[in-house]
Order: sequence, then C-alpha cells, then structure tokens
Amino acid sequence: GLHLSGLELPGVRLPGSSLTDSQLLRGHDADEQPAFEGIHIDTTVTPETTSTVDPILVNQLPSLYILLISMHGLIRGERMELGRDPDTGGQVKYVVELAKALGRVPSVCRVDLLTRLVDDPSVDEEYSVPQERIDTGVANDDNRGAFIVRLPCGPSKAYLRKEDLWPHVREFADRAVEHVSSTLMQLQQDGGTPVELFAVHGHYADAGETAALVSNTLGVDMVLTGHSLGRNKLEHLMKAGTMTASEVEATYRISRRIEGEERALDAALVVFTSTHQEVVEQWGLYDGFGEQLRAALQLRPVPGYHVPKMAVVPPGLDFSNLKVRLPNDPWDALLGGG
Repeated sequence: GLHLSGLELPGVRLPGSSLTDSQLLRGHDADEQPAFEGIHIDTTVTPETTSTVDPILVNQLPSLYILLISMHGLIRGERMELGRDPDTGGQVKYVVELAKALGRVPSVCRVDLLTRLVDDPSVDEEYSVPQERIDTGVANDDNRGAFIVRLPCGPSKAYLRKEDLWPHVREFADRAVEHVSSTLMQLQQDGGTPVELFAVHGHYADAGETAALVSNTLGVDMVLTGHSLGRNKLEHLMKAGTMTASEVEATYRISRRIEGEERALDAALVVFTSTHQEVVEQWGLYDGFGEQLRAALQLRPVPGYHVPKMAVVPPGLDFSNLKVRLPNDPWDALLGGG
C-alpha cells in the first residue's frame, strides 16, 4: 500500500513502488530546541511503474486531493528565508518539501499547502501572491499538481508573528473550507473523474486547530504534526527560571497555544512524531493522550472517547544538496574499489 510517514493508507496501491526514497526535514522554531524529524517518501515514477498501474485504480477509484496547513512564517517554494525570524525556520522547509513529494505520488491529483497571505511592504511581494505552483514539468494552467495557496486572514497589510494569529484561526478555517469546495468542483470539471479530499494535515498548534475545524466541517480525516509543543516549552521555561509565568504568557500566549494543541489532538486520527520520547514525555503531558488511556481503549473501546494513533517516524537527513566533497572511503582502497 501507499506509506505516508510510516502509516499505511488503505485503498491505495502503487505497484512496483515503495515510499522510502525522498527524505524530508521537519524543523522547530528558531527560539526552541532544534530537531530534525524525517519523513521518507519514494515518489519515483518509472515507465515500468506507470505501465503496471491497475486500470481499476486509474479509472474507478477517485484521485486524491490532500490539504496541508501551515499558517505562520513566510512560505514560498524557492529561496526560502530560513532564519529570517523565529517563525520562518525548519517547519517552512518541511511543509514545502512534503507538498512537493506528495504531489509526485501517482494517485494524488493535487496538493495544496495553505498559509497566510502577507501583503506587508516589509516582506517580499511574493508572499502576497495568492497561488504559487511548486512542482515542475506541469503546465501552469493545469489545476493539478502541488501548490502553495495563500489565504487572507487578519489585518491585510501586516505580517503577524504566530502568537498574534490566534484571533484569526476561525477566519482562516472558513476561507480554507471555501477554497477546498471551489477547488474540488474545478478539479471535477477539468478531469471528468472523481476527486476526493483525502486528508487535512495540520502543522503546529495554530494550523492544528485550523485543520480540526476544517476536517469537522468537511467530514474528512485529519492528521497532525506538532513540530514543537506548548506544554513541553512551558515546562522548560519554568525550570530555567528566566521568566515569570505572567511573562511567559504575555510573550508566547502559551495557554492559548496549549488549548489549540488539545483541540487538534482530540480531532486527529494520526499524530506524526519523530521519537518514542516525544510520544511519552511530550504528548503524554496532554489531556487528550496518555499511554494508559490508549491501552485501555484498545482493550475496550468507549463511545465518545478517542485517542489518536501515534506514528513514530525516525529522524532523517536529505544529503542531496550537500556541496562538500567527501573524502574517499579508505575501505574502497583496501577492497580494490579505487
């Protein structure tokens, strides 16, 4: 089956393909502990692969439309300004590369990465373009492929830090629902074949709550990647003793962030993490998840109680852009390999 971040997605089969080649990075905000978390997806399409695709898959099963949401920071497909500010870090790289990789999966007709439109003179005007194609080799007038879609949300002329986006989450969710509805209609008209919104993937607390609202409205599964967690951050800040509780609240809106994470956790079918430590020691701090609760519900499901599946994806690195010439492996010389 099709493996996304270690999770097998039922109903989709790609003959001759395994999803382990492309390695994408997930980063944390610049003001938090750095970490790399990998997603492994093989999106290589060969003539042998395409020629052996089951006609039932092509002609009868709906094409998939996937929605990624990452609200904060400055996001564009190329020349990313990583490190420009605390909100434009590794998460930006992660979501863009994930969207590109998913767009190359044969059964996926379109991937939209939704973010906030920023029409602020202090940032590049590219961040005010409503739609940007981020895949290659596809005609610009084709509605299929991978895109960054920027939706207006909050004050139109201001670039807001993530802590100031909370009052505008519901507005963003409403605009996302409107966008998805019109996009599905357009894809159906263009291709003449069924297109199904497969999943909504929220990234970080703000987009996690947004994804929960969108998935509930549209009746589609939601998945979540936390990137970093508020309860864990609060615990570290309090232990450091450099800020009072009121200063932490004023600076990071930490209680609102935790509330958003709890809401996202309650709605998520799957939560992607990088380590088992993140599952137990970080998500384990939340009311919506606990090892004992998960074990109890596995033995005896209770209507109204839900604990998401935790999918641990080991960290990975993408060396394709490494420009340093590595020395020859001495074992090659010993084994006669040069």
